[in-house]
Amino acid sequence: MHGKKPLSGGPTVFLPLLRRDACNLCTKTSNDAKLRICSACGEVSYCSTECQRQDWVSHKIRCGKTDKVDGEAFFPYLAFLAHALRLHSVPDTHHALSHAILNNPDKREPLVVLSNGLVAKLIVLGEKIPSSKSAQWWPTATCQLDQEILRSRIFNEGLGLPLALSICIGLAAQMYTTTAVPTGEVPAYQVTGRRRVRLAFLGSPISDFGVVRGSLTVPNQTRLVYYSTEQKKFIMGQDPKEHYRIYFTNLNGQEFLLDFGMRVYDFWNEVADPSPYNKYFRDKNHGAFPFYIAQRGDSCLLDNLLYEPHKRVSVLRDPKIHTLIHESDSLEKLADTSRIYSIMDEIAGYPVSPDDKTLATNFSFVVASLMRETMKDGEYNNFPLSYPVASPYKSTIPQEKEVEFHQYMKRLSKRLRKGKVSPEQWVADFQEAYKSL
Repeated sequence: MHGKKPLSGGPTVFLPLLRRDACNLCTKTSNDAKLRICSACGEVSYCSTECQRQDWVSHKIRCGKTDKVDGEAFFPYLAFLAHALRLHSVPDTHHALSHAILNNPDKREPLVVLSNGLVAKLIVLGEKIPSSKSAQWWPTATCQLDQEILRSRIFNEGLGLPLALSICIGLAAQMYTTTAVPTGEVPAYQVTGRRRVRLAFLGSPISDFGVVRGSLTVPNQTRLVYYSTEQKKFIMGQDPKEHYRIYFTNLNGQEFLLDFGMRVYDFWNEVADPSPYNKYFRDKNHGAFPFYIAQRGDSCLLDNLLYEPHKRVSVLRDPKIHTLIHESDSLEKLADTSRIYSIMDEIAGYPVSPDDKTLATNFSFVVASLMRETMKDGEYNNFPLSYPVASPYKSTIPQEKEVEFHQYMKRLSKRLRKGKVSPEQWVADFQEAYKSL
């Protein structure tokens, strides 16, 4: 809330405008006049220049300067944090990266159908090995590129909720506890001096962000299931029916989704070089990292068809998170982990495993620490707007199946245009055909 005074005894989360619904001075609403936000702070709106002029005496105390960080430059940094967190936790724990692959799970290998109805690509795991980068990992691979692609897919499997939540908490703790500090007041709990830092996208301030849980339609060919010859059991891969993303909503009502878990399904739309983002890591060898950004609505119809949100929880506006940040000195120390655990259970819709809760807590510490340095040094000003790099890619779907799918969709779309199938049936048939790839 603009004009809110900092709480004593710890950092305060300052909420941006959620919507332009009322003039900061008079009683006019968006139904009465076109409201414009203050160009300096981006935190209040006015119905006219006259109202803004009259309100300036009181508003100028808290208006100050705002560093407006373009999401196009900042979102890859958040994806890099997720990539770095995976790098330091996954290789030693994922069963498929620590055990030899005994079969040849390339696109020529037929899919398996399990007793629970799951159709997926089977990976048979043998004895434990020291590293997935050793020759013992997948000795029957056709080429090194196939190894790199499968390793990258497995590496990016899981951890969706701990990663998304910890990055949202770190962002709220370090960016949204900054405000414009008036002369005469001491900026006690922010490292940006007297400056406020806020995210914007497509020229509009971010008004909310949090975690969304949904279901993803993916080709069966891209789903993975593992069989451990040591344990004599199947191990399920990532479940597309439980897929987590970070959502960002701007003041214009546009929504953007940031996804760190599409690579496992051989799907992503952005690849970035880590060099602009890893200033504060001792280990600089992170490698290029994939991620996915989608804008909901008419501009991204394919994502609308493939991803169905079921639950969204605002992290920026959650009072439990505000209390956590206030009592934990922006996560410099952690007063009460139960608040993180509670919001995880709320998002998932069931009690999350203790391991994932521990990961989310540890990740939150790391993200907050790294983001604190980024805020302190103004490093966000150095993030590039253009970031794509070359990435190894080879489709896991046989070419003949892709051709069949496109021909089928042409026929289905023709039936839709002639009114022989309803739009709802077209969507259902599309999703079923896509899964069968």
